Amino acid sequence: MDDTCPPSTVFAAYNAYGTGAAGPSRTPPPKAIEVYRFNNHEGGQEHHWVRQLLYVAALLAG
Repeated sequence: MDDTCPPSTVFAAYNAYGTGAAGPSRTPPPKAIEVYRFNNHEGGQEHHWVRQLLYVAALLAG
C-alpha cells in the first residue's frame, strides 16, 4: 500500500481517464495500468523500466 498515493486515488484517475470527448471517432484512448504490489511509492522500479523499454521498442518497430 502506498501511503503517498493510495491505490483508490490511482484507480479513480485511471477509470476517469478517457471519459471525456473522444474526438470524431468517439473511440476512447487506449489505456493500461500496471500494479506493482508491495512497492509503496517506489513504483515498479526495474520492473517498470523493462515495461518502458518494451513499449518504446514496440513503437520503433512499427
